[in-house]
Amino acid sequence: MRDDADLKYLLLEERNGRKERPRKHDGKIVWADFNQDYFDHVKVDSLTTVYSVIVYSKSFKCNIKIACEFAVSEKGKQTHKIYFSTDLKIEAAEIIKYYRSRFQIEFLYRDGKLHTGLEHSMARSKNKLYFQFNTALTSINIARVCHWLQLSKQEREVFSMADVKTVYQYVIARTIY
Repeated sequence: MRDDADLKYLLLEERNGRKERPRKHDGKIVWADFNQDYFDHVKVDSLTTVYSVIVYSKSFKCNIKIACEFAVSEKGKQTHKIYFSTDLKIEAAEIIKYYRSRFQIEFLYRDGKLHTGLEHSMARSKNKLYFQFNTALTSINIARVCHWLQLSKQEREVFSMADVKTVYQYVIARTIY
């Protein structure tokens, strides 16, 4: 979620005896100076802190649960990422886990489109399209296995098909010349 999203704290006070319409929200969240009284402190390790809260989103027009992950960057600067879910009962750690998995899937499709011809099929038959998609995505997984099996678990980094193609093109070029 963007930093400038219009999110409002839910009111914690109970109704007073006045006749006017009761307030529902208690002000906008400003991430540079947020009110920690509203947030649940979920997880802390040496580099990250996670806070969770149910807030009102103006753009979605409903309550959402956010998990805000604060981390210290390599340069010593504090950064934060905001993840959200419309499921109010989900745990903050689950929200973060789902988004991290989602980005791995995004990388898989990006590599499929750029390097293995995921979008190049001109077929219209459902079976032929399934075959094309499965072939493109399977080739990425085979490249990952072939590349990563050579490395120990400590040496394995983020997988990119572009890096694999560069390495193997260099190896092939050296064997030819």
